[in-house]
Amino acid sequence: MLRNLTICVAAAALLAAGCATNIPEVPALSDSGSWIPGKVVWHDLVTPDLAGAKSFYGGLFDWSFEDASDEYTVAKKNGQPVCGLAQLRSSDYASYWLPLVSVRDVDSVVDATRAVGGERVVRSFEVPGRGTVGVLRDPLGAAFGVVRTVQGDPVDRVPAAGFWMWDEIWTENVDSATAFYEDTLGYTIEHKTAQGKSHTLLMASDRPRVGVVKKSDPEIPNLWVGYVRVDDLDTILSEATSLGGTVLMAPTAEVRNGTVAIIADPHGAGFVVEEVSQ
Repeated sequence: MLRNLTICVAAAALLAAGCATNIPEVPALSDSGSWIPGKVVWHDLVTPDLAGAKSFYGGLFDWSFEDASDEYTVAKKNGQPVCGLAQLRSSDYASYWLPLVSVRDVDSVVDATRAVGGERVVRSFEVPGRGTVGVLRDPLGAAFGVVRTVQGDPVDRVPAAGFWMWDEIWTENVDSATAFYEDTLGYTIEHKTAQGKSHTLLMASDRPRVGVVKKSDPEIPNLWVGYVRVDDLDTILSEATSLGGTVLMAPTAEVRNGTVAIIADPHGAGFVVEEVSQ
């Protein structure tokens, strides 16, 4: 189950520390020339099996891959960048998806995080072509990345199938987590009710950027979880199983009318898939 992700922070730390002296140049996330602080602009998978991850996600979402080095590749869909996959230098850790949130100044966010009880997992570092990156952990233990891109952030658009569409923070204490991200990343907070349930949203640039959710199982660590849009949920779940993944939560009518499921890849990285009608 998702308890394997309790070691994800160590994996992220090993990735960043291991690459700090040999970071490949990667394509810019955008040439928009504008920035959207608070927006999740990228996702990186850290994995002990890069070749296996390419096989799994390529087969599942029809992603293609453009290698920046032997240890880092950019996944693409229809020629558009989707995310990155990075090789861990140790096989002792599970895979983990790490989101990158746009910020105005990485070092200022790092200082603010440490001032309120969060942790800097590694020192900020430069990724040629991408910008300044930091890896942090909130006071409840959820790991995330921050980035100040070189040429601007990707513009807002409706994601197509096979692209990331949403992110949530699953936490034991919604109020505490919300206060942390409000203080450090400058979000405003909005509460909405849908299907009889209250939802907490982190807002930036007048749009919801991240949800904050009370985790349902105490054995699940506090963590960020990304959603990938799909057109046919049943087909995706069948493919995930055949490719060596695990369906951690099958669709159920009680959760978004049966349109979402939770999958773990063969090395334990968890993510959500959501079917969205055309």
